[in-house]
Amino acid sequence: MLCAVSKLGRDRVRGLLGVSRVTMWGLEKGLAAVDDEKLVKLLSLVTQREFEEVLGAYRRLRVAGVIRDDGTVDYSAVLEVLRVASYDECLK
Repeated sequence: MLCAVSKLGRDRVRGLLGVSRVTMWGLEKGLAAVDDEKLVKLLSLVTQREFEEVLGAYRRLRVAGVIRDDGTVDYSAVLEVLRVASYDECLK
């Protein structure tokens, strides 16, 4: 969802999905379900490479312990990543 929104903009994705602004907000926040029809439309908006990059990042975060096996986030690990990243000149 976020990849498509960042690529095309919220209004365009909302129009392609045929949903209201409220539903779009719910989809972005994980409060509304993405049914199969919407999923197919969303996947058609991203390239295979973009899709693989998202999956690759998720796997790297799991291996690094940022995302636990049950899918929850280890906040102490996230804070440590942010602390280290704050020293990076490009990220400042």
